[in-house]
Amino acid sequence: MGQGEFAASRGVIAAPADRTRKIGIAKWPKSDILEANPSLRRSGGPSFAKPEIQPTANSLANLMRTNPVKQALKAGRTVIGSEISRLRSPDIARLYARAGFDFVFIDMEHSAYSMESVADMITAARTGGIVPIVRVPQADYTLISRVLDQGAMGIMVPRVNTPEQVRDIISWMRYP
Repeated sequence: MGQGEFAASRGVIAAPADRTRKIGIAKWPKSDILEANPSLRRSGGPSFAKPEIQPTANSLANLMRTNPVKQALKAGRTVIGSEISRLRSPDIARLYARAGFDFVFIDMEHSAYSMESVADMITAARTGGIVPIVRVPQADYTLISRVLDQGAMGIMVPRVNTPEQVRDIISWMRYP
């Protein structure tokens, strides 16, 4: 049995002792984001209790996931990914994550994906630890904002021809 594999023997499932990263759930030993950000940790009591320290803009920014593909490209490193445009299953994104890809490119322009299918693929990619990038069918605020709301970490917009279109698209990606 390899480090990240599970084996079944007589109905008992054996797993490695340290399986936090091996199954792609979290990069931290504890997956609770509040454990990783002490400034947002709540005091004892019910979950709706007021935080001990009010969150600041800096501590909230730390909650945002960084985009490892963007960082690697800025550093001049190579990233590897593939496209999903035919099969409508989130399992494809999970397979890409298990294969070690850095990103998955979900094509809404040349496929018949519904927003629900794309949302499932985005979730599968993010929980698998790879970056979901979505190509929307056209430059439209509602499409761009919806895929970003679902957790896409990058978008591609086809048929952008003028600086005004670029300015509009950038403004749609920023929340007021």
